[in-house]
Order: sequence, then structure tokens, then C-alpha cells
Amino acid sequence: MFSIDLLPASEKKAVRLEEARRMTAFFALATLGIFGVALVLLIPALLLTRLGAEELARSLALEEAALHRGEAGEAIARMRDVRSVIGEIGAYGAQAPRASALVERFLAPGSGIRVRSFIVRRDGQAMIAGYAATRADLLRFEEALRASSYFYEITFPLSNITRERDVQFAVQGKLKQEYGL
Repeated sequence: MFSIDLLPASEKKAVRLEEARRMTAFFALATLGIFGVALVLLIPALLLTRLGAEELARSLALEEAALHRGEAGEAIARMRDVRSVIGEIGAYGAQAPRASALVERFLAPGSGIRVRSFIVRRDGQAMIAGYAATRADLLRFEEALRASSYFYEITFPLSNITRERDVQFAVQGKLKQEYGL
């Protein structure tokens, strides 16, 4: 295949310039199109990233200001206090409440004392009734009650010690304010 170019040199130059202009226009439009599509796709992501960064910077400034004012430390201390109170309540609730827990402090294992009732009124008056195996056991129980720091006064009737064995007793006393209801 032979190609014969019969155009004069000036027109050949014009054709080459027209081809170069069209090629340049094509590439310029393609570049602008790609740039436009990239802008449409990237602007929302860039905008959200910028807004997120600004919000993080604002949150950091607020947290640092709160830390410098000591509010965070106070809040953490309050949370620890609440957590310890919840722990105490949980520990208290884990055992069944018993009114005789106070009396058990005075009873040694094998002491020969069996408490039948322990009554505490709102005004702090307490009454303990029960059985003692011997008079000596009952007297030791009375000494333990009197030596404790739980009662203001103890009333121990003489009728409690009239028998030597299998003694039924009733002791009355006034609980101190911190141990009463």
C-alpha cells in the first residue's frame, strides 16, 4: 500500500495542527471529566473526615478542661464510693438477716446458752430470753453482756439464778444508739 499525499506542505501542516488540537482537546476534556468525577466522589468523604476531626478536637478540649477542673477525678471517686456501697449491700444481702447476730457475739461455742427470743424495740429496749445448761453458764453470759460496749444497762433478775441446772432466763437491757434500730 502506497500512500500518496498530494496536498501542498502548508495544508499538510494545517491538518497536523488540527489533529494535535483535537487530541489536546480530547485529553483535556478527559482529564476534566475524571477530575470532576473524583471531586463528586471524594468531597463527601473529605467533608465528613474534616467534621469528625473537628468534633474529636472539641471533645479532647472538653475532657482536658474537665480534668484540669477536677470534675473527672470527683466523678471517678463518686463512682468508686457507689461501687463500694453496692458491694456492701450485696455482701449484706448474701446472708439472711438475723436478729440474733448481735447475741452470737456473746455466745461462745459450747457455752451452754440457747437463745429462745431476742426482741429489740425502736426505742432501744432489748429483751433476751432463753435457756442455760447451768447457773455458771448463765453468769458467764451475763458478764459478757455487761463487758460489751453494746448496752447502756443490763437488768438481770435474781430469779434467773435460782436453779442450778436447766435455767430459763430473761435479760433486759437498753442498746446504745448506734446498735439499736
